[in-house]
Amino acid sequence: MTGTLNRRAFDTGIRSEMERCQRYGHNLSFAVIDLDHFKRINDQYGHGTGDQVLVAFAECCRKNLRSTDLLARFGGEEFVILMVETDTAAAFQLLERIRDALAGLDIPGLPASHTVRFSAGLVHWQPGDPADPERLMRLADQALYSAKRSGRDQIVAEGQPRRQQPAEADE
Repeated sequence: MTGTLNRRAFDTGIRSEMERCQRYGHNLSFAVIDLDHFKRINDQYGHGTGDQVLVAFAECCRKNLRSTDLLARFGGEEFVILMVETDTAAAFQLLERIRDALAGLDIPGLPASHTVRFSAGLVHWQPGDPADPERLMRLADQALYSAKRSGRDQIVAEGQPRRQQPAEADE
Protein backbone atom coordinates (compact mmCIF):
# COMPACT_ATOMS: atom_id res chain seq x y z
CA MET A 1 0.00 0.00 0.00
CA THR A 2 2.71 2.52 0.95
CA GLY A 3 5.32 1.31 -1.52
CA THR A 4 7.94 1.13 1.23
CA LEU A 5 10.20 -1.76 2.14
CA ASN A 6 8.91 -4.42 4.50
CA ARG A 7 10.78 -5.45 7.65
CA ARG A 8 12.60 -8.37 6.00
CA ALA A 9 13.90 -6.27 3.10
CA PHE A 10 14.89 -3.48 5.49
CA ASP A 11 16.75 -5.91 7.76
CA THR A 12 18.79 -7.08 4.77
CA GLY A 13 19.41 -3.50 3.66
CA ILE A 14 20.53 -2.19 7.04
CA ARG A 15 22.98 -5.05 7.52
CA SER A 16 24.44 -4.42 4.07
CA GLU A 17 24.71 -0.66 4.68
CA MET A 18 26.34 -1.12 8.09
CA GLU A 19 28.94 -3.42 6.52
CA ARG A 20 29.58 -0.93 3.72
CA CYS A 21 29.84 2.00 6.13
CA GLN A 22 32.17 0.02 8.39
CA ARG A 23 34.39 -0.83 5.42
CA TYR A 24 34.59 2.74 4.06
CA GLY A 25 34.50 4.67 7.34
CA HIS A 26 31.10 6.28 6.82
CA ASN A 27 28.46 7.00 9.43
CA LEU A 28 24.69 6.65 9.29
CA SER A 29 21.61 7.71 11.19
CA PHE A 30 18.54 5.65 11.95
CA ALA A 31 15.07 6.86 12.91
CA VAL A 32 11.98 5.12 14.21
CA ILE A 33 8.85 7.14 13.49
CA ASP A 34 5.36 6.75 14.90
CA LEU A 35 2.41 8.74 13.55
CA ASP A 36 0.82 10.51 16.50
CA HIS A 37 -2.73 9.53 17.47
CA PHE A 38 -3.13 7.32 14.40
CA LYS A 39 -5.70 5.10 16.13
CA ARG A 40 -7.83 8.18 16.69
CA ILE A 41 -7.67 8.98 12.96
CA ASN A 42 -8.85 5.45 12.13
CA ASP A 43 -11.60 5.60 14.77
CA GLN A 44 -12.89 9.07 13.82
CA TYR A 45 -12.46 9.10 10.06
CA GLY A 46 -12.28 5.43 9.09
CA HIS A 47 -9.60 3.02 7.98
CA GLY A 48 -9.71 4.29 4.40
CA THR A 49 -8.66 7.71 5.62
CA GLY A 50 -6.04 6.08 7.84
CA ASP A 51 -4.67 4.35 4.77
CA GLN A 52 -4.53 7.71 2.96
CA VAL A 53 -2.51 9.11 5.88
CA LEU A 54 -0.02 6.22 5.66
CA VAL A 55 0.36 6.68 1.90
CA ALA A 56 0.77 10.46 2.28
CA PHE A 57 3.42 10.02 4.96
CA ALA A 58 5.38 7.53 2.85
CA GLU A 59 5.20 9.90 -0.12
CA CYS A 60 6.47 12.83 2.00
CA CYS A 61 9.39 10.68 3.07
CA ARG A 62 10.21 9.56 -0.47
CA LYS A 63 10.20 13.15 -1.72
CA ASN A 64 12.71 14.17 0.95
CA LEU A 65 14.97 11.12 1.10
CA ARG A 66 17.89 10.37 -1.17
CA SER A 67 17.91 7.26 -3.32
CA THR A 68 20.54 5.72 -1.01
CA ASP A 69 18.34 6.05 2.09
CA LEU A 70 16.03 3.22 3.14
CA LEU A 71 12.39 3.66 4.17
CA ALA A 72 10.29 0.83 5.58
CA ARG A 73 6.95 0.39 7.24
CA PHE A 74 7.33 -1.90 10.23
CA GLY A 75 3.62 -2.23 10.88
CA GLY A 76 0.63 -0.12 11.78
CA GLU A 77 1.77 3.47 11.92
CA GLU A 78 5.45 2.73 12.57
CA PHE A 79 8.07 3.54 9.96
CA VAL A 80 11.87 3.42 10.00
CA ILE A 81 14.40 5.38 7.96
CA LEU A 82 18.07 4.59 7.47
CA MET A 83 20.02 7.65 6.33
CA VAL A 84 23.46 6.70 5.04
CA GLU A 85 26.45 9.01 5.36
CA THR A 86 24.31 11.28 7.53
CA ASP A 87 25.19 12.71 10.93
CA THR A 88 22.67 13.45 13.66
CA ALA A 89 22.23 17.14 12.81
CA ALA A 90 21.56 16.43 9.12
CA ALA A 91 19.17 13.58 10.00
CA PHE A 92 17.32 15.86 12.41
CA GLN A 93 16.94 18.49 9.66
CA LEU A 94 15.70 15.86 7.22
CA LEU A 95 13.05 14.68 9.69
CA GLU A 96 11.98 18.29 10.25
CA ARG A 97 11.58 18.74 6.47
CA ILE A 98 9.37 15.64 6.37
CA ARG A 99 7.37 17.00 9.32
CA ASP A 100 6.84 20.34 7.56
CA ALA A 101 5.84 18.66 4.30
CA LEU A 102 3.36 16.39 6.08
CA ALA A 103 1.81 19.31 7.98
CA GLY A 104 1.15 21.10 4.70
CA LEU A 105 -0.73 18.24 3.05
CA ASP A 106 -4.44 18.12 2.37
CA ILE A 107 -5.24 14.45 2.98
CA PRO A 108 -8.53 13.14 1.56
CA GLY A 109 -10.97 12.29 4.35
CA LEU A 110 -9.36 14.53 6.96
CA PRO A 111 -10.72 17.98 7.76
CA ALA A 112 -8.41 20.80 6.66
CA SER A 113 -7.93 21.72 10.32
CA HIS A 114 -6.43 18.30 11.13
CA THR A 115 -2.64 18.25 10.89
CA VAL A 116 -0.94 14.86 10.92
CA ARG A 117 2.08 14.83 13.24
CA PHE A 118 4.69 12.29 14.23
CA SER A 119 7.14 11.45 16.96
CA ALA A 120 10.59 10.12 16.13
CA GLY A 121 13.54 8.56 17.86
CA LEU A 122 16.89 9.15 16.19
CA VAL A 123 20.21 7.41 16.70
CA HIS A 124 23.62 7.90 15.08
CA TRP A 125 26.02 5.07 14.20
CA GLN A 126 29.66 5.26 13.16
CA PRO A 127 32.38 2.74 12.40
CA GLY A 128 33.68 1.26 15.62
CA ASP A 129 30.20 1.16 17.17
CA PRO A 130 28.68 -2.33 17.43
CA ALA A 131 27.41 -3.33 13.97
CA ASP A 132 24.15 -4.54 15.48
CA PRO A 133 20.89 -3.43 13.82
CA GLU A 134 18.86 -4.68 16.80
CA ARG A 135 20.87 -2.39 19.10
CA LEU A 136 20.17 0.58 16.80
CA MET A 137 16.48 -0.28 16.88
CA ARG A 138 16.46 -0.49 20.69
CA LEU A 139 18.21 2.86 21.06
CA ALA A 140 15.94 4.55 18.51
CA ASP A 141 12.88 3.02 20.21
CA GLN A 142 14.03 4.41 23.56
CA ALA A 143 14.39 7.87 22.01
CA LEU A 144 10.95 7.49 20.37
CA TYR A 145 9.33 6.63 23.69
CA SER A 146 11.03 9.63 25.25
CA ALA A 147 9.44 11.79 22.54
CA LYS A 148 6.03 10.25 23.23
CA ARG A 149 6.34 10.62 27.01
CA SER A 150 7.31 14.25 26.51
CA GLY A 151 4.10 15.11 24.67
CA ARG A 152 4.58 13.69 21.16
CA ASP A 153 5.06 15.73 17.98
CA GLN A 154 8.82 15.88 18.40
CA ILE A 155 12.09 14.30 17.41
CA VAL A 156 14.39 13.03 20.13
CA ALA A 157 17.96 12.13 19.27
CA GLU A 158 19.42 9.43 21.49
CA GLY A 159 21.74 11.06 24.01
CA GLN A 160 20.39 14.57 23.31
CA PRO A 161 18.12 16.68 25.50
CA ARG A 162 14.56 16.33 24.26
CA ARG A 163 13.07 18.89 21.90
CA GLN A 164 16.45 20.32 21.02
CA GLN A 165 18.21 20.05 17.74
CA PRO A 166 21.60 18.36 18.07
CA ALA A 167 24.47 20.79 18.51
CA GLU A 168 26.29 21.91 15.38
CA ALA A 169 29.48 20.40 16.84
CA ASP A 170 27.94 17.00 16.10
CA GLU A 171 28.59 17.47 12.39
